[in-house]
Amino acid sequence: MGKTVERFAMPCQVRLVNDTTTPDEQKQIISGVAITYNSRSQDVGGYVRMFAPGCFAESLTTNEVFGLYAHDDNDILSRTSTGSLVINDTPEALQFTMTPPLWHTLFMGRLINNLVDGVSVGVVDCVDEWRKAEDGVIERYITSAGLVELSATAYPAFLATIVELVRFDQFQQDQTPATISYALKELLQCQQRLAELQFGK
Repeated sequence: MGKTVERFAMPCQVRLVNDTTTPDEQKQIISGVAITYNSRSQDVGGYVRMFAPGCFAESLTTNEVFGLYAHDDNDILSRTSTGSLVINDTPEALQFTMTPPLWHTLFMGRLINNLVDGVSVGVVDCVDEWRKAEDGVIERYITSAGLVELSATAYPAFLATIVELVRFDQFQQDQTPATISYALKELLQCQQRLAELQFGK
């Protein structure tokens, strides 16, 4: 069984630039910042996410990372093993350049027309700390993770993952044992209803 991939959208920058290193004037690359370290995400249901500098350092030496379109494993735009995806992990941010195949004109057209303007990351094996900041905001601070995917998409705003909902509930119970997060209760109720429908109850 494969590992569970958590997909996150963080504040990012994406731009399209001409590749001047080759005589092929049609060749263009996507350049951007996928994650700014120690920067909060949007509120995803009572808490925010933050990534620590160096959290991907170990995985980047071993994992192959794929550049996808809309998180579709069958729509590969680039990959690190071919050099079409280059990742630059700095103390400030996770930067990347992606060179999609020339035949992917539909994707490039969407990018040029600003129909695709976001990037989400797919990670596995997250090690994190849940904490309450001085301003009262609950933070999921990810200190280590395996990067497996960068995905260009028009809908990068992923909310809470199931894994996060469970961990968030655990954190809340540690703070106030009688509290169960509303989001987790909703999830459990949906799962129960789905099971009833599957078994005809």
